[in-house]
Amino acid sequence: MDIDFSRDSPVVFGSESGSFWKAMALAIMYGLGVATFLTLFMVPTLYSLIEDGRERLIRLLSKYTSFEISNNIKAESKLI
Repeated sequence: MDIDFSRDSPVVFGSESGSFWKAMALAIMYGLGVATFLTLFMVPTLYSLIEDGRERLIRLLSKYTSFEISNNIKAESKLI
């Protein structure tokens, strides 16, 4: 659909500029869909994996270091 007020018929269906709007609308729609997926699913998942990895690393280091050092690391990681 093309709306042009300089012509005799202001509303024209099936015009050439309609294909431009269709392509742009599809790009925006799919872009918003991908951004929503990344924001709602991927970011929390990656955050959870990083936090779990940090805890595993602390447990691994606590096996090879003294108990006091591992407690300081746990206290610092909770502040971050």
